[in-house]
Amino acid sequence: LNREIEQELLPFAKAYKMGILPYFPLASGFLTGKYQRGTPAPVGTRFEKVPRLGERTLTDSNFDTLDKIERFASEHGYPLVELAIAWLLYNEEVSSVIAGASTPEQLNINAKASDLRLTPTDMEELNDILSS
Repeated sequence: LNREIEQELLPFAKAYKMGILPYFPLASGFLTGKYQRGTPAPVGTRFEKVPRLGERTLTDSNFDTLDKIERFASEHGYPLVELAIAWLLYNEEVSSVIAGASTPEQLNINAKASDLRLTPTDMEELNDILSS
């Protein structure tokens, strides 16, 4: 959802052969699909506990983007969480991803994302979605 580092930081890292270690790859849970447009954050979630984070993320624009990403994931048979992490790992400058987990199941899902290999065509489609 936040692609600002692609403007300067990723090219810098590539030029100087440095690695990037992104964090919050699921946008504090937003890219899991557990938040719904026009609905209060579920009890116990990060956005319920820290409302200002939710105010920044639970916007119509972000939900519009999420709808497009979910449609892409569904059409390609990719689990949303794995897609979000695999998208980051596709970049050669990304050394690893810091992905939090509250349960062993979430940890397993996050780890499984490293097995998902996106194609250049996938990335092109996703970039078109995220740029619109």
